[in-house]
Amino acid sequence: MFAINTNGTGFKNLHSFALSSDGGEPVGGLILSGKTLYGKTIRGGGAYGTIFAVNSDGTGFAKLNTFLIGNEGANPEAGLILSGNTLFGTTYQGGSSGLGTVFAVNTDGAGFTILHNFPVAPYGTNSDGAQPYACLILSGNRLVWDDRARRHWRQWHGVRHQYQWHGFYDPA
Repeated sequence: MFAINTNGTGFKNLHSFALSSDGGEPVGGLILSGKTLYGKTIRGGGAYGTIFAVNSDGTGFAKLNTFLIGNEGANPEAGLILSGNTLFGTTYQGGSSGLGTVFAVNTDGAGFTILHNFPVAPYGTNSDGAQPYACLILSGNRLVWDDRARRHWRQWHGVRHQYQWHGFYDPA
């Protein structure tokens, strides 16, 4: 992870990821809140990806969550979104069916919660879609995701969804 001035000067390496401890392959972009950057990796960290925070000057790297492929999910490929002190995202694999999750976690790493598990469906008829790859969008009190997937039967069965919050979170 690096920073560079818009005129091309001042290149600085902010963090070099150690696959086994920090995670590897940071993808999906970063979120800046105050002087803290939030992001995720799709591999490593002792498991199947991480969520991390680091100060914008490169100090204070902290791993907020490690994905262990079980019910938490695995391989969070799409970017995170932030509302208040809560980060939201998706995992491409894992969860109760192995087909991905929608999750929330506080910016201090506490309160990791699965909001939705994508269910198994025979012959690609899953109305929920599966293995989310695109970023979430927060619209009022709803998370919206576009399940345009990359592989096999899902290429023809992508579904746009809205997830209605059930009273435990109010972004207002």
